[in-house]
Amino acid sequence: MLRRSLQSSVGASRNVLRRYFCAPAIATTDLPTRNESEPFPDFLTLTVATPDKTVCEDIPARLVTVPGSGGAFGILPGHIPVLCELQPGILSIYHEMSQTSGRQDHYFVSGGFALVHPNSTMEISALHAIDVNDLDPSLVSQNLAEAQSRALAAKEGTAELEAKIEVSVLEKIAHVLTFGAPK
Repeated sequence: MLRRSLQSSVGASRNVLRRYFCAPAIATTDLPTRNESEPFPDFLTLTVATPDKTVCEDIPARLVTVPGSGGAFGILPGHIPVLCELQPGILSIYHEMSQTSGRQDHYFVSGGFALVHPNSTMEISALHAIDVNDLDPSLVSQNLAEAQSRALAAKEGTAELEAKIEVSVLEKIAHVLTFGAPK
């Protein structure tokens, strides 16, 4: 009798667990899509944010070039959905329709992620986004020399890796400053 009551209560609890544990935790919705008959928009909506500030929010952009992990690539309105890891490099935002001139912003990003939605919306979450015009070449070269000496003097594995990462990022910044911002 005791065995039967235990079996029935265990069986009932399994059914309850199966019913509620496997139920979806949240309701899902479909991603926004574009109808095939709709024309592509002229601009995409761009948001760039860092942990401490929002660089731009919901601004129209004609073209955005991204330093992706597989190389730099451009995003135009109507681009397929993409999730991409950012590498240290230049993030360029072209605001106007002109092919040869117009307002442009260029930022050095040290890493992060870029997400392109199917409805011509793009979000970039970067660790740092520094306007290229705000970088001081002499300060960068001074910091690079100090970081290289720390990397050579480091004995401990963690300190050596941190110094090598700092050297790598500063070398990318110095490379950017050598050639200047894209025109």
